[in-house]
Amino acid sequence: MRKFIILLPLLSFLAFHAIGQNQADILKVDTVTYALWQKGDWKNLINVGKQALNSSIDFYYLRVRMGIAYYETENYHAAIYHLEKAYQINQQESYLKEYLYYSYLFAGRSMESRIIYSTADTLLKKRIGYKKKTYIDGISLQYGHRLMADDKAIENFPADYTAPNDGFQEITKSLNTLSIGLRHDIFPKFSLNHAYTNIQKESFKHLIVNGTIEEIDNSKTSINQYYISGNSRVGENLNLLYGIHIINVRYPVEIPYFSQGNVFTATETISQTDLVGFMSFYKDLKYFTLGVSASFANLNSVIQTQGDLSLALYPLGNLNLYAVSTASFQRELYSNNTHNDELIYNQLIGFKTLKFLWLEGHITFGNLSNFVANDGASVFNGIGTIKQSFGSRAILLISPKLNFKISYTYSQIESSFIESLNVAKKHNHIKYKNHSITGGLVWNL
Repeated sequence: MRKFIILLPLLSFLAFHAIGQNQADILKVDTVTYALWQKGDWKNLINVGKQALNSSIDFYYLRVRMGIAYYETENYHAAIYHLEKAYQINQQESYLKEYLYYSYLFAGRSMESRIIYSTADTLLKKRIGYKKKTYIDGISLQYGHRLMADDKAIENFPADYTAPNDGFQEITKSLNTLSIGLRHDIFPKFSLNHAYTNIQKESFKHLIVNGTIEEIDNSKTSINQYYISGNSRVGENLNLLYGIHIINVRYPVEIPYFSQGNVFTATETISQTDLVGFMSFYKDLKYFTLGVSASFANLNSVIQTQGDLSLALYPLGNLNLYAVSTASFQRELYSNNTHNDELIYNQLIGFKTLKFLWLEGHITFGNLSNFVANDGASVFNGIGTIKQSFGSRAILLISPKLNFKISYTYSQIESSFIESLNVAKKHNHIKYKNHSITGGLVWNL
């Protein structure tokens, strides 16, 4: 105890000396970074700021200046990281909100920019551009056409093919898709998206009914889809997406009947409705976004459950270069209590080539059958399995609010004969190739 009393003055002196030294260091960093900020020497400001933070020197204006420096060098993700630190200390500064707003906007985080905009004062809203409340905040229009690379799969199809049980086999010849979507930014922390899609499909079909073989060269199927999803901000840089996708499939079937000793056929339309439900969480971090998704569906009379993990990387801190990796686990449950498991991996890489043009490339590994992608918006429910798929996309920025997208996808598909009473049993595997071209406009109002 006596020793402690003797050492107490020394300890107090060292503590006050350390505080004084730290205050001197803060003053020095404040002076240097302020001078660099005035000169617009963003590179050196960032270097000095990093050294200060590594030395446990941290204060409000250091975060502000580093955020502005990163913003001016177009590293919007790093700018957001530092500006958010400053915003936690002071939420009243108009200029800070303005930098945050544009950093979110240029980083592609539109909901966060809306949240900041909702807290802005009149003068800041005027500088940004006053946004009149509308019922529709975004419109998308898309048309796609898919066709076979050649007709060999149909030409070489064994016309006399038979199977142990009744069933059918289908080879898609062409597919035409027309879709229109709307976005409603109802609240700063909630937006609603929905879309209607019409698909017209023409197929070759090989049927076995009561042991009798029948072939239809141009079988037509009409598919109507409605997709609706909500996007809610549920935490700090944490978003929840959820919704449903309703799919109605209508196709003609010839039904034989007897009348006055003669056999006739009548064409009836069969209608089947399938549902997809999904939920996704996305967490935005400094240079990447983590996502986890789950979906449940009953496509083509089979139950599907699916889980996805995704990682979106932005190595430059902006949309000039990005990569999105998605790993999916899918399980199909059949009525005979058996199941089939699939692992699917998708890789997308995008980069900016010109001021107004982005290019993307994507490839998928794994078998896509009754598969759900893009937060339930894309459903691969064709009668067939996509064995391989890759393609590219060009995104043309026509104006700050209007862009045009055109994409090409090459797919290798496997068609199989499916037994009517046991869809898990598949025979007569035939591979063919498809080309798909899709174009569309996205207009943010």
